[in-house]
Amino acid sequence: MQLRPLEEVLDSSTPVERLQELASYDNTPAECLCLLVKSCYKGVVEAVAQNPNTPPRILEELFCQYPVEVLNNSALQLLILETPNLLDKFVPVDHPNCDLIFEFDNLPDLFINWAISHQNKQIRFYVAKSSKTELKYLGLLARDQDESVRLTVALNPTTPSRLSNIILEQLAFSSDFAIRCCVARETKNLRILNKLALDKHIHVRCEVAENKFAPPNALKLLSIDTNKNVLRLVAENHNTPDYVLEILAQDKYEIILLAVAKNPNTPSHVLQQLAQHSWFDIRQSVAAHKNVDGSILKKLSQDESKNVRLAAVENLKRKRA
Repeated sequence: MQLRPLEEVLDSSTPVERLQELASYDNTPAECLCLLVKSCYKGVVEAVAQNPNTPPRILEELFCQYPVEVLNNSALQLLILETPNLLDKFVPVDHPNCDLIFEFDNLPDLFINWAISHQNKQIRFYVAKSSKTELKYLGLLARDQDESVRLTVALNPTTPSRLSNIILEQLAFSSDFAIRCCVARETKNLRILNKLALDKHIHVRCEVAENKFAPPNALKLLSIDTNKNVLRLVAENHNTPDYVLEILAQDKYEIILLAVAKNPNTPSHVLQQLAQHSWFDIRQSVAAHKNVDGSILKKLSQDESKNVRLAAVENLKRKRA
């Protein structure tokens, strides 16, 4: 005698292949699907997630782990008509891994369109951040009312550079200094960096000074900044030209001078000047520098500091090699 579906599900000897078939059938009762969802076999649970008879509460439980299967459930559109806020129930905005949902392949347009028009900017942010978001959706989010969402689109690696630059140029005029800071940190656009080098906020100017793509003009502007942290970052930047480093070498603050002594662009005559400094850390950096003259190294090899002497001797060996 043929067993009923419920009896098969409850029978521990039922093969997993048969359980997967039952989970896939459109006529499998909901009470069976509620039991099958507890299966330890992934294929069975995936089939439950796609079954049109699966109750909404079960789909909600499965959503985070099987979002693609749930969203491609043939009954979903009807369920949304019955419960318009169903997707809001599915997506746990406050869950720490909520953003991972948007990293799945083959998410349907129905879901993405819901997400990019959601009133909660966090949902739109997740779409803007995802590496799987299609260009057509990134283009729509590039016009989002929220600056942080637009910034996220600009920083998405899949966003075309032309679109990214347009967004960043717009955000360089943001009234929010945190947005301008992020633009200054992330952009490679020289025009934007030159503009932000004149920003009124110290943190924005610091980000420009630290940006490895900062152009010489921007770094020259920042080399006369009144903030010592900005000056230190300019002195550390490997794009800083030698004539700017020569100016910074006149500063009285040791932390700036140390950065100048470590910068690979610092010319030999500036290193000669710094080799006489009283702070041994500066002399040690000079002794290890690739541009320092041999005559200076010979003097530093007799330095009172052991660390300076060792650095000078090692550098002399490298130059002679």
